[in-house]
Amino acid sequence: MHTSKVVEAVELEVPTSQGEGLLFKLEVLSQGRGARCRYRCRLYRLESFRFKALSNPAGRGKKWEAADYRAWVVDDNLGIEVQSYPSSAKARNAALLTLKTQLGLR
Repeated sequence: MHTSKVVEAVELEVPTSQGEGLLFKLEVLSQGRGARCRYRCRLYRLESFRFKALSNPAGRGKKWEAADYRAWVVDDNLGIEVQSYPSSAKARNAALLTLKTQLGLR
């Protein structure tokens, strides 16, 4: 069994032309110990969802209403999780560079 530990988390807001920014969370994870310790990153994107939910599930007069939720979802489209690095700083910096390049923020 392999375990990983989150050693750093950074939240980023990327501006968009529509005004409301895209929110990302970058986690740096460590795996192993000592000289064998490696670091990698995982990127999340904050998404909003609208569901229909029962307004009063326990009582009478059940009615379906819209309910808004926000959740962090793993964003693996940018390939940030693929590489591993010998330090958390190298992992973070490489992930941020990839994110900026992919989003055209250079």
